[in-house]
Amino acid sequence: YIGGKKVCGILTESSIIGEKTAWAVVGIGVNITEPQSGFPAEIKDRAAALFPSDGVLPPLFRERFAAELLCTFEKQTALSWENTLDEYRRRSYLTGKRICLSDGRSATAVGISESGGLVAELSDGGKIVIESQFSVKEIDQQ
Repeated sequence: YIGGKKVCGILTESSIIGEKTAWAVVGIGVNITEPQSGFPAEIKDRAAALFPSDGVLPPLFRERFAAELLCTFEKQTALSWENTLDEYRRRSYLTGKRICLSDGRSATAVGISESGGLVAELSDGGKIVIESQFSVKEIDQQ
């Protein structure tokens, strides 16, 4: 996040047939520069990039960035799940923030579960673990 706006994230897509996953693709998306025409209206208030659309990137920036990202990812995968989870919890941007779920409910992000899901406390006091079936966005700055 830069200035409260999301710059990168984990991208997932899968196909489920019956009760089995037929295939899944997982990737990392990073907004290096803003689109020339700006971000689409539905995300412009919550999306950001490392550089503006007219910004001049250092030579071979994308290649160096990708190489560093892959090296960091490789080092991270050598850590135990507990160490990875601790680091994820330490860096969680949304913990403590008010969020809005795609189904219209609001909640407060209160932590990260043992499985890596976002734990949220609903306005009625109940808690849920948010997995991939929900879309989450921050609704206020604290």
